[in-house]
Amino acid sequence: MKQSDITSWVAIKSRRTSAADLVTIKRCLNDVLDQISKLSTKPLDFLTKDQIYPLASGDYSKDLPADFVMLGEKKPIFSYGTTQYELDKKDADWFNANYPLMSVETNLTEPSFYMINQRKLVFAGKSNGTGSIIMPYAFVHPEVSADTDVIYYPNSFLKAIRWLTLAEMYDDFSNDAQLQKYLTMGMGELERLGIIESRNTGVPTITDYSDL
Repeated sequence: MKQSDITSWVAIKSRRTSAADLVTIKRCLNDVLDQISKLSTKPLDFLTKDQIYPLASGDYSKDLPADFVMLGEKKPIFSYGTTQYELDKKDADWFNANYPLMSVETNLTEPSFYMINQRKLVFAGKSNGTGSIIMPYAFVHPEVSADTDVIYYPNSFLKAIRWLTLAEMYDDFSNDAQLQKYLTMGMGELERLGIIESRNTGVPTITDYSDL
């Protein structure tokens, strides 16, 4: 799938083919690529990568990547030499009960537990400076500006992306009837693909969504 597979179709379908229209269509396409990655109710294999956090002595949290949407299907892994194991997920209440003062904690060890809190990966115990944490995560689709730029979605998403880009463009031009028509078609296609649940398909516009 290339950028022109969507932009050319939208231009012809909407009968808006000027240079200015193409700029609008490309912007709408990037909005849609971004929003689908945030609307997904589960991590998508083709939009998942690893973040590697080398650990320094005293570490107990790391900032999430700027393009973070949600954790991947697998848990974060502690890795040191030939040692690798998954960290156990805990909630804020558990951390508050078991590690209430992490900033002044003096007992350093290898981490075994984690949580996501305030856009940070928080872990315990406090690191002794060995190893790293490997965190699989789903990321926001990057912008595309040319046909050589990668669109990570497989071809099965082509109809949904075309329809939602068209809907986004009609929103720009305040054509509510066409907006609703193609938004409904696009969101229905995402539901058919299993990307969103039916409870999410009634939103009036494509909106930012995150599990955080």
